[in-house]
Amino acid sequence: MKQQLFLTVFTLIVLLVSCQNKQDHRSKTPADTNAITQENSGEGVPYDIVKGYFVKNTVSEKNLENPKIEDEETFNQYFGAATTMGEEGKPTTIDFTKQFVIAVIEASTEHLTTIAPISLANTGSDQLTLTYRVEKGEKQSYTQRPVLLLVVDKIYNQEVVLEESK
Repeated sequence: MKQQLFLTVFTLIVLLVSCQNKQDHRSKTPADTNAITQENSGEGVPYDIVKGYFVKNTVSEKNLENPKIEDEETFNQYFGAATTMGEEGKPTTIDFTKQFVIAVIEASTEHLTTIAPISLANTGSDQLTLTYRVEKGEKQSYTQRPVLLLVVDKIYNQEVVLEESK
């Protein structure tokens, strides 16, 4: 009888402990956040951060000659969809009839590296300036190709200049 009571209590404790909300222990990086529509300096231009894409292995280690991508065919030459399970795992939908993409690609690295946008500003003379910061972290056991993709409405369709903040 005592053994049966002990097993019942033990089972209840295990159930209660396993049903508690678990904290997410993954590290949060700027690439994980969903910060959208930032306006900082100058005449701020709204943008959304594109999630769920990776740089294809066929892309050279140099950054793109032109960071602005205006059509789906060109976009698909450089990037592939990285779909994962769940609602959060779907790649951002891009409507190239109404939007264009600004891409910042860094060289492959063994360090945890993120590219964080600081501002996207209309600096005059038909020019947008994207200021961004590269954050390098600890060494990993694999290489990654850091990328930042922003989607911008075509009403702001101008030449794009990249400026890395040190």
